[in-house]
Amino acid sequence: MNGLNQYSGRFIQLNPSAEWLKQQGLPAASQYLEGMSRNFADAVKQYAGMYRDKVAQESGNTAIWTEAEQFALNNLAQAAQYRDAVFQNWTQGYFDVTENRCFDCHELIGIPGGGYCMKCARRRGIIY
Repeated sequence: MNGLNQYSGRFIQLNPSAEWLKQQGLPAASQYLEGMSRNFADAVKQYAGMYRDKVAQESGNTAIWTEAEQFALNNLAQAAQYRDAVFQNWTQGYFDVTENRCFDCHELIGIPGGGYCMKCARRRGIIY
């Protein structure tokens, strides 16, 4: 863009001379400069549009990568939460068995190897 602006600036500097030639009955230089000015203006519009499109595309790519990274982080967090829940469940089960506690409410029942207290056994339908 800067190169085009500098190049078109050189043609603009020639306008006074081209206008003088036009007044002397030689319009070719002025017509040529007018055509070049239109071409430069069109080129600047086209390059500006290409730049906007590229910026929009890159912004879209950034959004895609951000979403993918967030998806991966969420999956890792969920996997860690699941792992922790499984470990907590296993740990609680281990202590229920070793400390002779109810498998549901974790109250001390005094049955070797754990089991269910009367309330939890009734609720589960093991006893009536």
